[in-house]
Amino acid sequence: MIPRRSFLVSGAAWCLAPMQARSSSGPEVPPRPPPPQRNGSRLDRIAGALPPWLDLDCRHTGETWQGWFAGQTELWARAELEWFLRDWRESVCVAICPRIYWALAAAAHQARIMGADGKVTVLSGYRTPRTNASLPGAARNSFHMYGRAIDVRVNGFRTDDLAGYMRQLEVGGVGRYPVSSFVHIDSGRIRDWTGNG
Repeated sequence: MIPRRSFLVSGAAWCLAPMQARSSSGPEVPPRPPPPQRNGSRLDRIAGALPPWLDLDCRHTGETWQGWFAGQTELWARAELEWFLRDWRESVCVAICPRIYWALAAAAHQARIMGADGKVTVLSGYRTPRTNASLPGAARNSFHMYGRAIDVRVNGFRTDDLAGYMRQLEVGGVGRYPVSSFVHIDSGRIRDWTGNG
């Protein structure tokens, strides 16, 4: 878990600043995509029965986060999670779409049912427009720039199986990247693809 004092000193100011102000030295943020509405999806139907618990590690920073993202500590946990999922290249964070948290919780819960620990390894969370523009193959209007996408591995799932489970949940966009063994999840419209990375 990220030390709370460290979070307060290092992260809070960035999260509270407007996104446009933070990106003034890089590419402008394009118009926001449609809201993440998916009424009646399987994820929406099962969310009430899921434990809102996550055990995360970040491949790039080595940081870990473990805890409840909903309930009495929701506001504090969400603030910590937003910093954990920051653009680590620029130390900038934004609000993350709750649908992403619930999708990860569903996958982790299913992994635990299957006998694994359900730990989630994060490869990419939020990206500033400048970071996104610097990455080969990144979509120009990537949902990562809006806090609405994440690239992950989940202990207990093979890449194909995790992508299939996310499609079954109707989370939104699901990209399978077999070479690098990760799955992209976003809260955009329902679609799927296989990437080369």
